Amino acid sequence: AYIRIYAYDPVRDAWRLVETQWAPPQTRIHLLHDADRAARHGDLMQALLLYGQVIASQEVRDEALPGAGEPARLHAVLAAYARFRMLVLHARAGREAIAQATFAEFWQAYRQSGWDAACEAARRYAEEHAEAVLAPLGPEVYGTNNRAYTPEDVCLSGETSP
Repeated sequence: AYIRIYAYDPVRDAWRLVETQWAPPQTRIHLLHDADRAARHGDLMQALLLYGQVIASQEVRDEALPGAGEPARLHAVLAAYARFRMLVLHARAGREAIAQATFAEFWQAYRQSGWDAACEAARRYAEEHAEAVLAPLGPEVYGTNNRAYTPEDVCLSGETSP
């Protein structure tokens, strides 16, 4: 949820958007969406902070559609994705020591062939394992008002380098 603040521009005789304030998320999936949004906009520190909250926060609810699974399992799935996204952001920023410890296939591709090859390996893995990787993040679990993740979302090529 968000609040949009408008100001009147007398020169144009119109209202213009001045600021969008995002309300703190109430559920873990929406916290994850906020972290992904920050990453897409190149705000590395905000994204890392929010991914950390996806993993550890006790202040947000683990809610999903009925029958989607136990809250602890939902939390574990989102936390795993958040950890991977943190790895991606650290690797993209050149923080190799932090990123080095996890995801051998991604890391090997990154070290051997660079960022684009590593992202392609991560996307390929997500595509080949969509039921296990992508479906638990999407509307099948959290409802139709939530976004569906695709392999391209795993490692966005449009993310800005810090």
